[in-house]
Amino acid sequence: MNDYQKMHELINEVNYLIHIRGAYSSTEFNTWYYEVEQFLTEKYGENSFELQNFRDKIYYMYVSVGEIDYSDFDKMCIVGLIETKNILIDYLQKMQDY
Repeated sequence: MNDYQKMHELINEVNYLIHIRGAYSSTEFNTWYYEVEQFLTEKYGENSFELQNFRDKIYYMYVSVGEIDYSDFDKMCIVGLIETKNILIDYLQKMQDY
């Protein structure tokens, strides 16, 4: 599988995570996160903007006190996934251009 195909697969996995409302703590999410991190490291390097940008995305919220609405956790993860998907699509388009 080439880099373009792998990136496309990782983007499709985002769609799946959104569809199943995959939570930050789920096995599916953690597997996807690890795969993206590994791919970006191999493709762009450990100190790359692309990898750091991915690592900077937030998929969870910090809670200190008060009542917790667990649906907010799901929403935060979905927002992070959508933002990351858009970035990965941009990387995919740049690969296609080369």
